[in-house]
Amino acid sequence: MADILIDNQAAPSTPGTGKSVLWVDSTSKRSIQTDDAGLRHGILSTRVVTTQQAIVTSDTYLTNAGILVPSYGFESGQIYRWFIHLNKSGAGTAACAIQIRVGAAQTTGDTSLVTCTGGTAASSGTAGGIVVVTMMPRTISGTGVVIGAWSPGQISFIGQGITTVGGAVDNTGKGGQYVGLSINPGANTTWTIESTYAELVS
Repeated sequence: MADILIDNQAAPSTPGTGKSVLWVDSTSKRSIQTDDAGLRHGILSTRVVTTQQAIVTSDTYLTNAGILVPSYGFESGQIYRWFIHLNKSGAGTAACAIQIRVGAAQTTGDTSLVTCTGGTAASSGTAGGIVVVTMMPRTISGTGVVIGAWSPGQISFIGQGITTVGGAVDNTGKGGQYVGLSINPGANTTWTIESTYAELVS
């Protein structure tokens, strides 16, 4: 037998100089490496959603695409990101808005960390492709700062992406909660989400 059995655990102490520790987080159940500077590395959480979801002209939470925050919570240097395969309906020219939220409910009632509104309005016409959304914590505190961005790739019909720096949000103690998205595609517009891949890397 070549099995390796590892107990799940909370974050261990920083190892000594010249050493790293490999462990499995008790919340995310993911393998993590902590180096001698106390930095944690790995693909810390993933979600794959293949269920089709229509998002119509109002702020709607992206179902089941919340990224589970590890037991130790937010850290500077983490990257939360979503790859969203979508089709846009022909009607509607308003700029979209994507809110990055954190909470246990995975609904629009979760706390909004940052809102990324389209840099330009959409244009009428159908479109399809991949939208990428990212979020990085910059500082962790009761008035923390996070950076959010979205890019429409080649989907020119949904407007221009944008980077937004959100501030003065309590981003401490979020271990075990979910970081997810709510999307408002704009008036008279429907986005049909075909599939989503979400991950947390560090």
